[in-house]
Amino acid sequence: EMQASEVDFINKTRERVLGKFRAMNLNVDQLRNAEGTKIFVKLSAPDAMLRYEAESRCIRLRLKEDYGGALCAFSQDLDDREAFEKSADGFELFSSTKQLEIIDG
Repeated sequence: EMQASEVDFINKTRERVLGKFRAMNLNVDQLRNAEGTKIFVKLSAPDAMLRYEAESRCIRLRLKEDYGGALCAFSQDLDDREAFEKSADGFELFSSTKQLEIIDG
């Protein structure tokens, strides 16, 4: 069993790290298991951040067939026209792989 000082150190370290993620404007959600012995942290980037980074880094997405079906650099103009295919893994625009590509920089 851990000492109270060890638990306190771990909690402060976790909060410091999560604070750094929040300072980067990432969404941070914490979930505990039923026993309360483990904490799971879910990180995600806000949609506006993904769009901004995708456009500035020329991340390529598949266009809908109506727009030729080719891979094309993301642009807000094309997004406003809903020209991009929805991702195959259930995300509205950026697949989980594209999200990692955008965040990883």
